[in-house]
Amino acid sequence: MRLAEAEAEKRRQDEERRRLEKEAKLAAEEAEPGIQTEQEPKQQTEPWLLPLIGAVVAALPMLVLYGFVSNSNSVDVQIAWRFLVFSTINALYGGAAGMLVPRFGITRAVAIPVIPAFLLSLVFSAFVHQFNGGLLSFVSVASACFFTWLALWLHSLWARKQHGYEKPG
Repeated sequence: MRLAEAEAEKRRQDEERRRLEKEAKLAAEEAEPGIQTEQEPKQQTEPWLLPLIGAVVAALPMLVLYGFVSNSNSVDVQIAWRFLVFSTINALYGGAAGMLVPRFGITRAVAIPVIPAFLLSLVFSAFVHQFNGGLLSFVSVASACFFTWLALWLHSLWARKQHGYEKPG
């Protein structure tokens, strides 16, 4: 008889412990969204959106520069291909920066792929025996870096406004 009473008491304590653990877990889950609203929002929109913004915006400056450099009367195909390759390198840079934004933030995400993009553009310039390749590589990557940062920053402002997030203070 005592054994049955002890087992019943143990079962009752186990059920009480499980009930309290479940209540604590629910309370923690309810308190978690309140903590998130105080900090910067952690919601993830579409995972492809930031890399797409970065790639498109980084590629555009070289295409626009080619439009200014080229004459409408005489179009040199070799120069067009060079600008297209630089534009592609910049698109890769912008896509990489866009992928790194959720993990590192805008400033670090834009800074991390700068050196590989610059080195890749220098290698291309050396490959095509372009004498002023260093200057064109610098202008290409610097403009891609600036406009990518600007576009990602403007997107973050827009996203904060859409979700009603205001910085405290």
